[in-house]
Amino acid sequence: ELGEELGKKYGKDVELQMLKGVRENVQGKLIERGSNLKIYAPFGPNIFAYAVRRSREDKKGFKSRLIRNGVGWIYNRIY
Repeated sequence: ELGEELGKKYGKDVELQMLKGVRENVQGKLIERGSNLKIYAPFGPNIFAYAVRRSREDKKGFKSRLIRNGVGWIYNRIY
């Protein structure tokens, strides 16, 4: 919201960017409002290290996303 408010204040177009799978409820609300939102998915040779780091930052959310996607067993292999 702050980015959009500043964009309106200064007459600039604002593009919001979020990572896929992170705060999906917020992403949906932004899209419904018509916000200019790009959703990124990490990709590349360091994706596994990135995924492990992100999972350690948000263990509860990471575990629930794995379970929701039917691959909860992965959580036990990482931890």
